[in-house]
Amino acid sequence: MAGETETANAVPDELDTPPLIDLGLGIGFVALGAVLWCGTQGFPVSIPNTVIGPGLVPSVCGAVFMLGGAALAIRAFINVRAGRKGVEAEDEGPGSLMFSAIVLGGLLFTFLVMPYLGFTLTTGIYAFAVTLAGCTNVMGAALSSALITGATYTLFHILMRVPLPTAGLF
Repeated sequence: MAGETETANAVPDELDTPPLIDLGLGIGFVALGAVLWCGTQGFPVSIPNTVIGPGLVPSVCGAVFMLGGAALAIRAFINVRAGRKGVEAEDEGPGSLMFSAIVLGGLLFTFLVMPYLGFTLTTGIYAFAVTLAGCTNVMGAALSSALITGATYTLFHILMRVPLPTAGLF
């Protein structure tokens, strides 16, 4: 019985992803969350004497990115120090390095180009890229991105009346 408990609580020598990749991704999410959180601090408050306004949800998302990224980076740092190795990463699909790069790079792309392309087009491009990278076929990715973009637009712009960025180039 005691041997079973030790085995169940033991940390494996091999991890799902290499710790250095997790460390880099964790630091990337902290940085991206900080940029997102700082970028929303100048948004006006809609309801006086509260924090409710168009910057509330992006601020919360930025804080969650920072906390999750910090947790991932700390865990990866501990695994690096312990000398644990990761199994070879898959070349494609959720959990792969390419998928992670598309998610992080897409968030940065979204943050940088949304003022120029607007919310709808930027969100559609990002949702399409992420769902396609998650091993969905092109038609599935197109349908998913249209549904995600439409649902997000309806929730924030129509129901919650949050002003969303419009296209500055067109």
